[in-house]
Amino acid sequence: MKYLSESKITSQAKQAFSNDGQMSFGNLFRSLLVKRKAFSHEKEIRLIHLDWGFKLPSEDIYKYEIEPHELITQVMIDPRISYEEFKDIKTDIETKTGYQGDIKRSLLYRLPETVTVEIEQNITSQSTRTQQSCAGV
Repeated sequence: MKYLSESKITSQAKQAFSNDGQMSFGNLFRSLLVKRKAFSHEKEIRLIHLDWGFKLPSEDIYKYEIEPHELITQVMIDPRISYEEFKDIKTDIETKTGYQGDIKRSLLYRLPETVTVEIEQNITSQSTRTQQSCAGV
């Protein structure tokens, strides 16, 4: 993955299309490997598989045995889904894969909590000080 500023992502996206509006497969795939810098802490790895309908060659293919429960430390779910959808997806992942690690819903787009500040007393105190200052003039 490449983690870029929003302006660089926009610039790259504008260059992805040719003058006649066509996009090459290379540019398409490159566009899938870019994220905003805000996500760089994820250190994400993406595997892209494209099935052209051809038989895959038996050589020049790298195969690795992995233990996914050791390799995957955390699953982060899209923050734009509802909490109910998140719970369903989490249960589905746990049930189908046996995954026991952390499954969280990202809070990246979360709205800030409402903050209530008592300011009435401060306004009254400020008003009283101003009146006292003016009375002393």
